[in-house]
Amino acid sequence: MGFTGKLEGAKGFLEMEDLNGRLLVVSPQSVGERASTLKGQEGKMYEYVVCDIVVCDGEPDDRIGDSIPGQLDAYQLAGMTIVGQLKPKVGKGKLVVGRLGQQPSKTKGFGKAWVLQNPTPDELRLAQESLNKIQTEAAQAPADDPFATS
Repeated sequence: MGFTGKLEGAKGFLEMEDLNGRLLVVSPQSVGERASTLKGQEGKMYEYVVCDIVVCDGEPDDRIGDSIPGQLDAYQLAGMTIVGQLKPKVGKGKLVVGRLGQQPSKTKGFGKAWVLQNPTPDELRLAQESLNKIQTEAAQAPADDPFATS
């Protein structure tokens, strides 16, 4: 998976809100750190997890892309709760399946926390079907031309 920063056919970069309520298959790749720009938190360092993500359900739209399932490469998921869920899985080759949602924050003064909610058995089946479809499409896609022309 190469870096795209958005799903195929998406119009612009996706925000967490664009993925809210969707079933995701997440492959945590690495952990990064950067300074916050949030009002009152400026300069405070926070962690994020770089993930490859398969979006398994929901309707395609201008923000998500032309088809579902869709693949998002090198997406940065941030927030204490979701980072806490994913960080232990970085580098282990494990996939995390869950529906992106929000729950009340345990930290005073913060909004709702992003979290991957545990999937149902039906959602696990849909996640597997979505992965199979993405992998089949990738195997059938023509190889990129390794030579650039001017």
